[in-house]
Amino acid sequence: MNSRRSEKKADELAEREAKEKGEERQKRERLFEESKSVVLTEDTSLPKAIKVVKTSVMSFNLTEVFRVFGWIHRLRQQKDITFLTLRDGTGYLQVVLSGRVKQTYHALTLTLKSTVELIGTLQVVPEGKMAPGGHALIVDHWQLAWVLHPVRKMHLLTV
Repeated sequence: MNSRRSEKKADELAEREAKEKGEERQKRERLFEESKSVVLTEDTSLPKAIKVVKTSVMSFNLTEVFRVFGWIHRLRQQKDITFLTLRDGTGYLQVVLSGRVKQTYHALTLTLKSTVELIGTLQVVPEGKMAPGGHALIVDHWQLAWVLHPVRKMHLLTV
């Protein structure tokens, strides 16, 4: 009698988990489909972006808009904000994607080592927070230059 009840409860639990996974998958697919319709355009009302050759020598000026190229060294995605650590071979820069900039399909599917072009303004990191150089680039516009797809086990050669 007890074994039937426990089997029935286990079956109900497995069924509920499968249903929740299916709903979660549908929700994620819907989010991806909606994100494909988000198109970013560079804001021409902002001052012309200064191209930065090296992140290690960026001057800190709140009025300037910077254009930075590099690859994603670290990536942390949250519900409404994404933090990137960008590398360009000379240094590191913390980058913040939020709002409409984070809602694009490419922002949702970013991977480590992908190459990006970012346009934004520098802000001092609030006291108690940490970032390379003590400042972060708040992105107004960005483009994915090249994406690195993760390597799967089936693609690895076995010897």
